[in-house]
Amino acid sequence: LSICIKDCEGKNAGYTSKSSVLTADMRTMLNDLPAGTPFTVRVTVVDDTGRDWDVPDAEFLWKG
Repeated sequence: LSICIKDCEGKNAGYTSKSSVLTADMRTMLNDLPAGTPFTVRVTVVDDTGRDWDVPDAEFLWKG
């Protein structure tokens, strides 16, 4: 699970976790965003057999 934003200079910034749950750092990053900031959630799914599943990125607009 990855949460990605563009920083002040337009570079990708964010956090990645092997868990399916938002980490404390991810929550803090989102809570600190100004209203109207877009962010992307990327998910990688691997099943018990090791098969990767395609999951499209989800884009959101933070409302504060």
